[in-house]
Amino acid sequence: MDFQLTEEHLQVREMARKFAQNVLKPGVIERDRDMIHPTEFLKQMGELGFDLQIHTIGSFEKLTGEGVTFVNTDFVHIIEEVLPRQFGGESTDYQIVEEEDSTGITHLNLLVSPRVRDVDEQSVVQVFLRHLLHSDETPGSWARSGSQMWSHVGTVRVKREYPIPTKRAKILPFHVVRNLEKMKASKDS
Repeated sequence: MDFQLTEEHLQVREMARKFAQNVLKPGVIERDRDMIHPTEFLKQMGELGFDLQIHTIGSFEKLTGEGVTFVNTDFVHIIEEVLPRQFGGESTDYQIVEEEDSTGITHLNLLVSPRVRDVDEQSVVQVFLRHLLHSDETPGSWARSGSQMWSHVGTVRVKREYPIPTKRAKILPFHVVRNLEKMKASKDS
């Protein structure tokens, strides 16, 4: 299988890059700060052939909370190795759950299995955030500023619950619960 970009792919990429540089980039900081989303940009993109909108895509490769995103490599090591080593239990006794409430706000719960005895919940959060803080030592990195913000606003909360298995009974270090999933679960009960 050939994964090289064709000439047409390269042209599309260049067209998108020029549009982003010349149209989207100017004023982006102000628009982001003021939460302005000009619809004329969508129309212009459609005129260029970029008319397919993709949204509501969940990712099991990243963790998002309070506007900060980490890729899974930043936290999987902490869930699977650091927390069990420090507090006991196995890697399957810990899980980060990204949960969306009815308003679309994301909350992060660090599930600690009841099998893990005598755990100071605040210590678990502190260890998790401390290791996440040092996952990327680059000055100004999202890992540094994001971990500090999560610490200050209390984004990560411990829940003493069994981690949530997949439909095939696997316990993954990260689980996403969308509002629709919660509504369906409450309907079924």
